[in-house]
Amino acid sequence: MANVTFAAVFLVVLISWPFAVLHPSTDSPWLYYMITIATAMAAIGLSVRWAAAYLILIPLVYAVIRMTQAGGVISPLKASLDSIYAVILGGAILIITTILRAAATSGDEAQATALEGYAH
Repeated sequence: MANVTFAAVFLVVLISWPFAVLHPSTDSPWLYYMITIATAMAAIGLSVRWAAAYLILIPLVYAVIRMTQAGGVISPLKASLDSIYAVILGGAILIITTILRAAATSGDEAQATALEGYAH
């Protein structure tokens, strides 16, 4: 539950960021460094389908905001590269999380089958 809450709050913060900026900068804001953490939280707390949607949505929103006045008016190339990097890192986390979930489920099923066999 905390993972999903963090991911949702991060989305709200990201969307409200342009309204709170007083002095835009071309430097990467602290929110950029939190994108991977937010996508990791989504990968842990959401189903694979919703986590994948979140993985695409967050960097896309970030790129659009960075190209606006409040985001520092960076070039579309720079915004795209930042977003692609965030998708790659978040995608790696999502893949690893999915693999670990599948392995855990497989292990649980094997254990249940073995215990059932021992009971007979």
